[in-house]
Amino acid sequence: MLTLPAYEVHRRQIENRALPLPLHGRALIETGAAQTIISDDAAQALLIEPTRSVLLRTAHGEDLAEVFPIAVTLTDPETGQAATLELEAVRAAITGCQLLLGRDLLRSGDLHWRGRESVAVLRISEQK
Repeated sequence: MLTLPAYEVHRRQIENRALPLPLHGRALIETGAAQTIISDDAAQALLIEPTRSVLLRTAHGEDLAEVFPIAVTLTDPETGQAATLELEAVRAAITGCQLLLGRDLLRSGDLHWRGRESVAVLRISEQK
C-alpha cells in the first residue's frame, strides 16, 4: 500500500486539506536502484508535492527528477503482519507498476528467495 507519510497526513488535517485514498497495487524490487521510484500516475493520485529535485542517473542518461515523501506498507503474506516505512521516492516514468523498491527501502528489511516456489518475500521492520 502506498500512502502519504504520517507527518503529511497530520499537516493536511490541520490545514483542512483533502487526503487521498491509499493506493493498492504492484511494486517491483529493483536492486539496481539506489532510491525507490514512484510512477507519475501514483504521484498524481496521492496529491503530493515534491520536496526537492535530484539528479537521476538511469541507463538512458541523467535528468533532474522530483522527490516526494511517501509511506510504503508491506504485508507479510504468511503472517498477515504489516509494516510501514516512510521514505522519499523519486518520480520517474515507469510502466507495469506504481513503485520500484530501491536499495533505500530494501536495506530496511530482509529479502528471502524461496527457490522451489520461485517466490521472493520481502520483510521490513516497522520504523520507530
